[in-house]
Amino acid sequence: MMSDVPKFTLSGTRYDQSQFLGRFLGFLHMVDPRILLVTSSDVTAARSLLSRFEKEGTNDTDLTDEALWDAKKTIDGVIHPTFNEEIHPLFRMAGEYQRASGLRRVSWRRATGCQRKKGE
Repeated sequence: MMSDVPKFTLSGTRYDQSQFLGRFLGFLHMVDPRILLVTSSDVTAARSLLSRFEKEGTNDTDLTDEALWDAKKTIDGVIHPTFNEEIHPLFRMAGEYQRASGLRRVSWRRATGCQRKKGE
């Protein structure tokens, strides 16, 4: 059985960005609400896993492509790309998407006059 997990590269992306589906799945990866639950210890573990990959390559048994892509997802979703610091959970992309979706729903209801009737 072939694995659907692509070979890991530090500079690449997990999904093919030349296809719409790949760009869409990459977006879903970044707005995954589970990123809001990532702790500092999870970030430390992900950083150490990626640094081990840089030093050793994928020869080690626990350095699977799936684990490396998950570690990269953690780093990409939690660490600020310019300042290299951890972003507070309230300001991560996953949280921003959730807040903006709620605001759009509220503003749409007000703009269209869509109101709930009493008793509903």
